[in-house]
Amino acid sequence: MKYFREEQKREYIVVFKNNEFLPLICDEKGGVNYCVKHLLEDIEKVTGVKAELNSMLENPENPSIIIGTVGESDIIDSLVSSKKIDGTLLTGKWDTFLIETVNNSIIIAGSNKRGTIYGIYDFSKNLGVSPLHWLADVPAKTKTSVFMVPGLFYSGEPKIKYRAFFINDEYPCLGRFAKEKFGGFNSDFYKNIFELLLRLKGNYLWPAMWNDCFFDDDPKNHKLADMLGVVMGTSHHEPMMRNWKEWDRYGVGEWHFKNNSQILKEFWTNSIKRSEPKSSIITIGMRGDGDEAQEDYKQVENLQDTINAQREIIKNVTGKSPKEVPQLWAVYKEIQELYDEGFRVPEDVITLLCDDNWGNLRRIPSKEDLNRSGGFGLYYHFDYVGGPRNYKWINTSPILRSWQQLNMAYKNGIDKLWIVNIGDIKPLEFPLSFFMDLAWNPEYFSLSDVENYTENWAKEQFDSVFSKDIADIISKYTKLNSRRKPELLDQNTYSLTNYRESEVVMNAYNTLLDKVNDIKNKITKEYHAAFFELVEYPVIACTNLLNLYRKTSLNRLYKKQKRSLTNKMSEDVQICFDYDAEITNRYNTLLGGKWNHIANQTHIGYTYWQQPEVNVIPETFKIETPQKPEMGIAVEMSKRSWSDNDTIDNFPIFYRYGQKDYYFEIFNMGKESFKYNIEISDEFIEISNTSGFIVEQEKIIVTIDWNKVKDIKGSGSIKIIGDEGSQITIYITAVNQFLPEYIPTKTYIESDGYISINPENFVNNFSSKEYKWSTIPNLGNFDSALTISPAVLPSSKDELGRAYTEYSVLTQSSGKYYVEIHIAPVNDFIANEDLKVGFSIDDKDIDSISVHSDYDWNKAVADNIWKLKTTVQVEKEGLHLFKLHMKNIGIVVEKIVIYQNDISESYLGPKESYLWQ
Repeated sequence: MKYFREEQKREYIVVFKNNEFLPLICDEKGGVNYCVKHLLEDIEKVTGVKAELNSMLENPENPSIIIGTVGESDIIDSLVSSKKIDGTLLTGKWDTFLIETVNNSIIIAGSNKRGTIYGIYDFSKNLGVSPLHWLADVPAKTKTSVFMVPGLFYSGEPKIKYRAFFINDEYPCLGRFAKEKFGGFNSDFYKNIFELLLRLKGNYLWPAMWNDCFFDDDPKNHKLADMLGVVMGTSHHEPMMRNWKEWDRYGVGEWHFKNNSQILKEFWTNSIKRSEPKSSIITIGMRGDGDEAQEDYKQVENLQDTINAQREIIKNVTGKSPKEVPQLWAVYKEIQELYDEGFRVPEDVITLLCDDNWGNLRRIPSKEDLNRSGGFGLYYHFDYVGGPRNYKWINTSPILRSWQQLNMAYKNGIDKLWIVNIGDIKPLEFPLSFFMDLAWNPEYFSLSDVENYTENWAKEQFDSVFSKDIADIISKYTKLNSRRKPELLDQNTYSLTNYRESEVVMNAYNTLLDKVNDIKNKITKEYHAAFFELVEYPVIACTNLLNLYRKTSLNRLYKKQKRSLTNKMSEDVQICFDYDAEITNRYNTLLGGKWNHIANQTHIGYTYWQQPEVNVIPETFKIETPQKPEMGIAVEMSKRSWSDNDTIDNFPIFYRYGQKDYYFEIFNMGKESFKYNIEISDEFIEISNTSGFIVEQEKIIVTIDWNKVKDIKGSGSIKIIGDEGSQITIYITAVNQFLPEYIPTKTYIESDGYISINPENFVNNFSSKEYKWSTIPNLGNFDSALTISPAVLPSSKDELGRAYTEYSVLTQSSGKYYVEIHIAPVNDFIANEDLKVGFSIDDKDIDSISVHSDYDWNKAVADNIWKLKTTVQVEKEGLHLFKLHMKNIGIVVEKIVIYQNDISESYLGPKESYLWQ
């Protein structure tokens, strides 16, 4: 909702003009009044003026801003009774607000305390104060005048009833920060968190719990939350409003209900007494101590007895039926086994389904379960500690992927509660903002809305002049980071030799870095801190990290090839490692050390899932370099090197419709320099340089003039002559592919030994009555991906099977072809159903490929891709239609690769093949 303008029109309401701001009227105490004081501060930040605040409306004719809650504010109730505002828009509604002009006044009214607070903060946001003003140091956008468009601005009820985040995995960074700045996770710390939550229109929180106890450490914590309308809870493995470490403090005996029921009942009774009558959602059930599975977790009678006892405690302490007290049961990890086997909690309890800790749904409700009064929630992750690797350091969550999963959750009935594990909160400000906005109303977010979200968010935080470029940076760095979490990167991730993969990825980061530096030099000083935190730091840190591993890989390759540059690569690794520490320190000392410790998360030197205590530099090597020069040659697509008078007969073959150029490198194995000359045997071979002077190395680009290749195949050679005595010959082959007279538009041509297909380039997309394959730009590892829409369970499987896409391909051979369908990681999220993708060629039968027949979850989430494999029989070379058939919702197809012989090893797979246009 945008309702302020800076230029006046006659019909607009004057809010701020000539250094006068409309006075505020609020006759409520407690949380609403607390947040009104934030509004006063915000007004001063934007205008430089201290607005007046009164508790009484002395003259209704005087323009003012009136703030209050239906049923709590006498002034608001009188406006309702006099029909100045429509009470039916608020009465009995959940977390709803309106902002309406009445005569020359502005009314901010809520259906409940939270609704009013949301209205207050929405007013601030429109005025120019970001919800991230504290968390990311976003400056207020100053104004010399403010006018309001007359009318009603109505929030409606949120579609997700409880919208939340979980402060988790908070050591070493956030925990040490809180200790230094606030003395711990106390009410001085949490007042900032509650404000953040409410400014983001959230209403529920799981507090930090690794070494701290929200309810026990500071009694003011829960009181402040309750005053502000923040519903408190405890995490998926902390039942009955007790934080994990409280058992260490007060528990006696075994953490096991069957073996220690009396002690546990007393322990839980005291915590429910402590929380009453404050607003809470009580986690019920029980896992093992420390977020682990209990050894006998499959003994469901023990779990049933535990839940029965917990609900009896709730009844006895509150004096209410358990049905009237909000509760949730988390179906996390091993607990899902029990759920799938039929275990259910009472109807009124929220069933909290969970992702796999890597942002992929594990289960959606069956149609039979959807009528449960308690409904379904979702526990989602932007941060995780556990296998296959912790990811805590930096934002690695593209919002398009989150939207694809969360949209599917919502459309299949998961709408009672959404909570996201947000780790240290920083540096996950952007995905957190998206998650909370989406949770308010997923129906607002079509695909185009999601695509535009990043730019609109950037406009809210920064000068709109830079918003498009900033959005591009954020979208691209999260995509690059999501391909493989930074904690999983090493020197072997991206291929140095095949498809120029390492170089291409490095160039992508460097392009972002150039854009960051350009904006940094132009953006005004007040935005520097926010720009560093939200944009600059993740780009420079991740670019440097990839460079560190790339230089490590080069060091090891060069050592094998005896290049004189080997030692410099080792030194460059040290430079990158030192620079990582430098930029970490820059973050920690920003704004006088406001965020000290926040950037201290280790991220270099993992050897298994758990983080190293300190960053560990990768091992590199140094060699003894002889004084005299010696020429060496390395070629693209090979780790070998050649010297002396060698001949090279495995230079990549050129195909007319394949890769346009290949390179070889002339390098020095000695300290002294040498000269070289190059001779080519045939005029169809073109090179980027014919002579030169080698101190370290030089890359020579080889291309083909296809007009001069007379036959189906051209053969020739390149002779490199070094003045130190070496003479090396490279044999060149160029295959002049001749094509049929007619080729359909968007036909992929087999070249370089494969056909690599971008799934959006189909020639036909056949829909069923309800379903179709839809392209989502920028989803996944590449330019786009294909998924099934709508993401709703079908009424019958046959309905899905009728939808498919067709791809026109030109094969250069016949016989057996291998097919790889690269899909995003996906769990068997539909109960009792084997997820499948169908593939066929021409009019042949469909091969239904099971997604999970040999699924390796650890590899799939680590690689951020899973490759489905099958074969097809091509009867003759030439044009064919390859078909991708829909079998289940939730499948995201990112690439299709077809080949006869083995393809070169790489992380991302071969580049997209030539597409005939």
